[in-house]
Amino acid sequence: MKANPRNFLDALKSTITKYVIKSPAVQHLEFKGQGMVVAVFEAIQSDPVRLLPSDALARFERSSGDLRIICDFVAGMTDSYLLKTYERLFAPRMGSVFDKL
Repeated sequence: MKANPRNFLDALKSTITKYVIKSPAVQHLEFKGQGMVVAVFEAIQSDPVRLLPSDALARFERSSGDLRIICDFVAGMTDSYLLKTYERLFAPRMGSVFDKL
């Protein structure tokens, strides 16, 4: 009997989803990441003139304040850029203008 690659891939996907992706450890990290994305978005949209970089602010102003510009800006952040932005906005330690983003 010939093995069916599709069946193997489906079984592999199901196993990984059940035991890795849906595991509490991974779900905790996903939950934390989602909260960080929402917090950064809400902070920027509350005061885009102060918090958006100049290129994104120019697009935002040209769009007459379309929140999609902020959404796209946040969605385009790498994990490390989001983390550094989140820390600069919310971490209790002192930040510096010299901290690299």
